[in-house]
Amino acid sequence: MASYIEREFPCARARTQHDIYSKIDMERQNQLMGGETDWSTFCDDLKADYLVNLEASEFLSSQIIVSASIIDYKKKESIARDSKYGSNNTGSLKKLFKEVTEKVVEKLADFEVCPYSGEVTIKIESEKDETKPSNAPSPCGGNATINTEIKSNATLEWKLKKVKKIQTSGTVTYKMNETYTINSNFPCYICDNGMKGSAQIKETHETEAQTDGLSNDSFFEGKKIEDARISIKFMSDDTYSILVQGTSKKGPMKVTTEKEVKGVCESDSEPKDTKNKQIDIPLSIILGPYKGTSKDKTLSQNETKDLTIGQEKVTLTIDFSLTRQ
Repeated sequence: MASYIEREFPCARARTQHDIYSKIDMERQNQLMGGETDWSTFCDDLKADYLVNLEASEFLSSQIIVSASIIDYKKKESIARDSKYGSNNTGSLKKLFKEVTEKVVEKLADFEVCPYSGEVTIKIESEKDETKPSNAPSPCGGNATINTEIKSNATLEWKLKKVKKIQTSGTVTYKMNETYTINSNFPCYICDNGMKGSAQIKETHETEAQTDGLSNDSFFEGKKIEDARISIKFMSDDTYSILVQGTSKKGPMKVTTEKEVKGVCESDSEPKDTKNKQIDIPLSIILGPYKGTSKDKTLSQNETKDLTIGQEKVTLTIDFSLTRQ
């Protein structure tokens, strides 16, 4: 089991009970000879992420069952198990151990024992130019005609690098401009001062926003890290999906409003008013499923999707190449 794990996962080290006994015995001999020990590092070589339990048990006198389970030390739960049974003889026992070993190690690969690393780029571009006509009753009689114009464009690009099983670095850029204009023509309108008459009102809302870079409010091993995560989920049907999560730094957002009134209610006009705010952009997207398994050395994809909704043209570009260590 130990040699098979190290062969399948070149980045991993497997330690058996025999290895532990040998290390402790060597330390015992060192102590008997008056040697000194750096106890702060003594157990470093014994650290493990997973516990593999392998057993063989007799049943029905002529049969034997071989079972194996792998426990995640941090989660304290079994993540893979398998068992086989057969005749109680040396040849059968070797065969059963081999089959069980191969099966649980195959399942273990789904948990990225040797993690994939590489670049993941997600780009979302949107553009909208829409005019919506409508009608509404005037406050003091007749029907008003209203035209709503929306013009916007935005670009969001995540350039991330998966460096460990989940830990991710990289950057994100976001730029957005939107103009929202409402043109209303009232045959009869009631002004703030109570006067009545026809009025043409133009209300404008302009928004500009941008941000650059990942936030870094998370901690890993006592150090601050960037707020981005990439994890891979392998399915039983030989497909996989990639979960990408992240949060940008806070960036400036400027919102400007203006109200222009013509006709009897000109005094109701409002000059330009600009408010400065902040914005951050979250990301949580599942890519896939794509064809592939944890046995593949490289997982890659390059695709562009049209996600247009109504008058808003939206394009999603996905490009990644991840290589198993």
